[in-house]
Amino acid sequence: MPIPEGRLRRLEEDLSAQERWLRTLQRHIARLQDEALAYEMILALGRDQRLLGVLENLYGKHSPGA
Repeated sequence: MPIPEGRLRRLEEDLSAQERWLRTLQRHIARLQDEALAYEMILALGRDQRLLGVLENLYGKHSPGA
């Protein structure tokens, strides 16, 4: 017995809604991954000894009494 037309139409509507939600989730995940990468860079820069040395040098040159 074939599946009734109304049920097939409802199935297709439900599947289309799930596809739209999946695309939304994928966009959110991509944004979160970008944000996580930005934080990784910030942490790496904040712990980079060479960069800290340059900043200390600049601070020493421009601080009062230097």
